[in-house]
Amino acid sequence: MGAVVVGVIGTLLGVLVGGALQQSQASRNRKWQREDSLTDARRTASAEDLRSISASYAQAVSGQRHRAEDGRLLAVTAEIEVLAGRDVIGPARDLVNSVRLTAHP
Repeated sequence: MGAVVVGVIGTLLGVLVGGALQQSQASRNRKWQREDSLTDARRTASAEDLRSISASYAQAVSGQRHRAEDGRLLAVTAEIEVLAGRDVIGPARDLVNSVRLTAHP
């Protein structure tokens, strides 16, 4: 009788430990997926920000300024402010302001 009880307790303990390990691994995988998604969003926003800055500056130099491009520039800067860390927000805002003030007096 004692061997049966030890066997049942061992089996139940194995199920509990296995379930806890699976839960831990699933949580870790979700965290990695969130980090990957955030990295992709940051990369996309940064590329769009650079494209908008270049387009806005080129339009100003050519004398053909379009408000739509200014709007896109401000929108993508706001997106970067939401996605990026504090060390990126200040320089990104300064770059956009300097391009807007220099190129669009």
